[in-house]
Amino acid sequence: ERAFGRVGVTYVLCTSKDYYSRSEVLDAVNLLRLLAEPDDALCMIGWLESPFSGVAPQEVSAYIKEACERRSPLNLQMPIAAVLAEKAPAAVERLTELRKTADLCGAAAVVAEISKSQEYLSFFEPDKRCRATANLSHLALLAEEYESSQGRSLIGCADYLSGAASDDKAQEEPD
Repeated sequence: ERAFGRVGVTYVLCTSKDYYSRSEVLDAVNLLRLLAEPDDALCMIGWLESPFSGVAPQEVSAYIKEACERRSPLNLQMPIAAVLAEKAPAAVERLTELRKTADLCGAAAVVAEISKSQEYLSFFEPDKRCRATANLSHLALLAEEYESSQGRSLIGCADYLSGAASDDKAQEEPD
């Protein structure tokens, strides 16, 4: 790995046969679910914790803490979206743009966009970007297959991809 890195050769090691457990795949599926269910606080927190949000981990912790403090004893819903609107408008704008893409073009377009976006990929460690790109590109193809057979449904596509992830069969990562 170091030798390839020193000479600038891009490479991908296939070290796992469990494609659906890769963090970028799980994060992308969670993003689709969040776009379908924007009031789901757990999906929102999952997205915040992912590289796709662009929010630093220490900031995420502070936002979650503040949302917990704001939660009313009569309403257990965590107001994470309200905290984000105040504290991280750039992240909210990123999410809004992805929601527009999803509405206009579907789940496959969202995954394709994040797989090609240097902005999103810059949040991955440099040695992980090539593998993340390959995994996300493959996920975009799976989402496209779902949409061509079942129609456009963010939640349907997220459920389909989550179901594939929970199958007992391990799938090798794409090259």
